[in-house]
Amino acid sequence: AAESVTVAPARASARALAAERAAADTAGPTPFVATLPAPRASRTVAMQPRVVPDVRGLSLRQAVLALHSAGFRVKLAAGTTSDTWPAAGSLAPVGSTVQLTGAQ
Repeated sequence: AAESVTVAPARASARALAAERAAADTAGPTPFVATLPAPRASRTVAMQPRVVPDVRGLSLRQAVLALHSAGFRVKLAAGTTSDTWPAAGSLAPVGSTVQLTGAQ
């Protein structure tokens, strides 16, 4: 008999809590918060400057391919001589733009 006396208030409390939650669920959307892990810090790798290749005497397609393969972007410009800026043999950062001048 002592067990039923101590369990009765707990059951009543549980029923009241369940009724309160059921009423809250029908009142509208319940917000949900998901905790995601923090993004990892990306490692930036410092690239050493590279030598601008000498593309004189190559076709336009071959010259562009050589410059791209060396890690450079290419900007084409019309001109009478086949040349690059920065000049062939000079150091330039990887990903920088090399202007290719020549008859197109």
